[in-house]
Amino acid sequence: MEQITKPINRVDGPDKVSGKITYANDVAIKNLAFGYLISATIAKGRVKSINTERAQSQKGVLKIFTHKNMPRLYSPPTYISPFDPSGDSGQQKHVPMQDDKIAYDLQYIALVVAESFEVAQEAGHLIEVVYEEEKGTYEEHPNPKYAEELEFLFGIMEGDYHRGEPEAAFEESEVKLEQTYTTQTMHHQPMERHGTTAVWNSEQLTIYEPTAWIFGHQKGVAEMLGMPVEDVTVSSPYVGGAFGGKGLVAPHTGIVAAAAKEMNRPLRVELTRKQLFGCVGLRSATHSEVKVGAEKDGTINSIIIHTTGETPEFQKTAFESSVIAPRMMYSNPHMRAKMEVTPVPISGPVPMRSPGEASGLFLLESALDELSYKLDMDPIALRKKNHADKNLETNLPWTSKHLNECYDVGARKFGWDKRNPKLGSMRKDGMLVGYGMASGSYPTLFHPASAKAKLLNDGSVELIVGTQEIGTGTNTIIRQIAADYLGVDIKNIKVIMGNTRYPKTPPTVAAFTAASVGTTIAKVCEQLKTNLIRLATSNEASPLFGLKAETLNISNGTITNGTKEESLQTTLKRAGRPYVETQLQTQYSPEMFKKSSSSFGANFVEVEVDPITGWASLKRIVGVYDCGKIINPKTAHSQLIGGCVFAIGMAMQEAAERDLSNFRYLNSDLGGYHMPVQADIPDLDLSFLDYTDKEANILEVKSVGELGGVGLQAAIMNAIYHATGVRIRSLPYKPEKLLEIAE
Repeated sequence: MEQITKPINRVDGPDKVSGKITYANDVAIKNLAFGYLISATIAKGRVKSINTERAQSQKGVLKIFTHKNMPRLYSPPTYISPFDPSGDSGQQKHVPMQDDKIAYDLQYIALVVAESFEVAQEAGHLIEVVYEEEKGTYEEHPNPKYAEELEFLFGIMEGDYHRGEPEAAFEESEVKLEQTYTTQTMHHQPMERHGTTAVWNSEQLTIYEPTAWIFGHQKGVAEMLGMPVEDVTVSSPYVGGAFGGKGLVAPHTGIVAAAAKEMNRPLRVELTRKQLFGCVGLRSATHSEVKVGAEKDGTINSIIIHTTGETPEFQKTAFESSVIAPRMMYSNPHMRAKMEVTPVPISGPVPMRSPGEASGLFLLESALDELSYKLDMDPIALRKKNHADKNLETNLPWTSKHLNECYDVGARKFGWDKRNPKLGSMRKDGMLVGYGMASGSYPTLFHPASAKAKLLNDGSVELIVGTQEIGTGTNTIIRQIAADYLGVDIKNIKVIMGNTRYPKTPPTVAAFTAASVGTTIAKVCEQLKTNLIRLATSNEASPLFGLKAETLNISNGTITNGTKEESLQTTLKRAGRPYVETQLQTQYSPEMFKKSSSSFGANFVEVEVDPITGWASLKRIVGVYDCGKIINPKTAHSQLIGGCVFAIGMAMQEAAERDLSNFRYLNSDLGGYHMPVQADIPDLDLSFLDYTDKEANILEVKSVGELGGVGLQAAIMNAIYHATGVRIRSLPYKPEKLLEIAE
């Protein structure tokens, strides 16, 4: 019976909720010491003096590391992205505690190692530090006036994209729109905090760490320590939340590993909630100047985007690129999308769910909504008018695209026909009611991956693969794929994963896993199936001897042609084999580059706004998505919900607040950094169109995990505008913004 497309419960769900799963920070290690990292209390400057005598004298303190005695660590020669298939690691170039310089708020300046965490923490508070602070004048959003050329954009994208004659086409357009949109700095705060447990065995290092990219972590740590990659093992089978924030190696990993070697003792360090705001990367703020030129009938001629993003002063990188998604979204023949960066004292930016697409489609879908009002045209009709029948960026056809149907189905489910297009015209129980919509899109990406499949003589199957489970259901969908492609009961399949000793896989980011690891699992199971059939048909004692392989199949653990059969256990037993295994690595194929593959969606939102206070609340969200075949509707739907929650946080609550005189965080805690809770989430009606995509990959799947968080931000702001007539172009929404703009 087919397992793919079944809404199977996550196989590790019961163990997770009952506490049986062991996460990296919980691994039991003998003779373990504990560390506590001390963070700077300035954002820029230097450590003038640091006194550790009182802290060192505390009972149970083993050693205190500062820049004066920290072992030498190395910054990477290049900054590699998890999106770059040519690279194997990613980390920020700045490594703390190598000198007295402070480059950003909360940077590490000392590490206390003790017999217990409590002793280390208490001793840390006794360290006396004198700083020489370098103050500056900063702005809330990156200012294009101070922009510099980008050195790194994902590792695979050009920072200045151009087609046609965008400026001339804009000037010749009958209708022109020019606006500025900004997005905020956001922080990762997963349930499981970042942490490192480092264990040395002679010159061999084992790292237990929650990471979404064990192989990138392996190489990154090796680079920081200046040691061979093969001497580092990273273990991370289960991760308590990642979504970009644990995709790159952060500096604490190298610090802990070096300190553990110096101490000749296993060492564990977990970061504090506060440190997660400053030390492990962030979604950087963006400032985007947008121009759209169109004809009166709604035909878009030109889109011009100039985005400036935050970047650290020690590397000119950008992950929150607002210029990528707009390149292919609509059929405008003239386009320019340029990304630059403004250096400020922050830690290195990292991907956060739907990196670049989140901000890029906020600005684009907001601009199209504004254009629809200028044209007195329905927002859906405007988008349909400019539907991109092919990817104009690559000039390639789509593997499949059903965006127009997403609009139609979503509009019908939402009741878009009940929308009065006049601003501020709809009311309910004294509240202003607004309807808004926006498109969404996310690419379907593939990277080569490896996997091993092993059939044991008890009839069970082991799938051995490096990939990590970050909570998205990877462990479950791998079993579903294997059950179908190998023809065995899913209950007899075991997945062994999350260690660099296993076959190599790409990071769990950007919805890679289903298309990359899933395809690899399918192919390695097909290969194992072929080997098993060959084993049976080549044995004279088998009832299947001499039969042609193409006439046989495996079903329910039995090789059969419909009349003759033999169980897999019997095949192995007769051959005298304890197991049969095969390993396979997928590669890029020329066919992958002949078409463009993306998922698409349509978002519809209803809001209510108090006309007196300006307080807006989300009432319902309808989303319809075109994502190819859905391997597991239950886990996929859960991913859509998670993406929507991310988008709601970005639109309505989350933002780093900084003291602009010194660029230090004012809300680096969960009391001041507001994230959406259950009461903030409205009724969510999220569904998939029933299509597969036979040209995307052998599984016929497209990306799911990122799509729920794309476009919804704009749909929310568009709904608020429809309700109030006040346009918010700077995320997140705040009631005072409505009042300020209205004035």
